[in-house]
Amino acid sequence: MSELVLDHANHVVFVTPVVCDEDARKYLPGILGSRGVDPAPAMALLAEFEPIIRAVDESTYPVARMEALARIEMRDARAWPVLATALVLCSPIWTEDKDFFGTGVPTWTSDRVALCLNAADRE
Repeated sequence: MSELVLDHANHVVFVTPVVCDEDARKYLPGILGSRGVDPAPAMALLAEFEPIIRAVDESTYPVARMEALARIEMRDARAWPVLATALVLCSPIWTEDKDFFGTGVPTWTSDRVALCLNAADRE
């Protein structure tokens, strides 16, 4: 996945809700550490992604909070900022998380994103 982002950063806009960006920095070291994985490489990758993946300001997506919660609350209510961001920006979600499937927003798994981006490179 990281190579895919890095390879296409010059012609694709990648976004995330600011809360997800903050959560990754806050919780990832503990999660990886509890699994016996050194968090340093993941944190370095996050730092490398910082200029590439744009954090969408928190003021952007709350307008779609209720709609997002209605669509995802039964699966994972904490994920509402991601869905709300996609709704506001009319954007698909790149995810392997099945909680987003069936929410009415296009979802793309990494293998599908790779096919699409690599096909565009060949054209």
